[in-house]
This record gives sequence, structure tokens and C-alpha cells, in this order.
Amino acid sequence: MTTPSHDPPRTPIDRAAVHEKLGVEAYSDHEVDVMCTVLHELYPGRTLVDIPENEWLRAYGLMHQRKKTGWMDDATLAEKSRANDERGE
Repeated sequence: MTTPSHDPPRTPIDRAAVHEKLGVEAYSDHEVDVMCTVLHELYPGRTLVDIPENEWLRAYGLMHQRKKTGWMDDATLAEKSRANDERGE
């Protein structure tokens, strides 16, 4: 027989929780989808509660970067930056 846990159940990051944390009135469905993608990539298997504020802010910045650049990941952005530097842009 197992002892019942008194800890709240842990669930994966879900869209509704992300939308609530971002602000239901302030963020579009697209922005929430981008943030969910970023969180799942950076913190697979973790819950929203497990993500410290500094990591949330890093993900938040990446979400804004991706929504402005059309979903480019860090490697693609670095490659684009190098190409721009070589062209002198």
C-alpha cells in the first residue's frame, strides 16, 4: 500500500496556465502558442511551477524574439547574424 501524497499533482505545462501567467487580456493566441513551444523546447518534462522566474523571463524574451522573426531558433538567428556581419549590415 502506498502513502497518499500531500503534494499537489504535477502536470506538464499547458496552454491555459501559460496564457494565465502571460495575461489573458494582454496576449494573443499566437503569442501563447509561441511561448508554449519555447517552454516545451527549453524545459521538457517540467511544470510551469518548476520554472524559476529568471528562466521564465529568458523564455519570455525568446518568445518575443521568435514572434518577430518568424520562429527562428537560436542557431538560425546566429547564422543570420553572422551572414549580416559578413555583408556589413
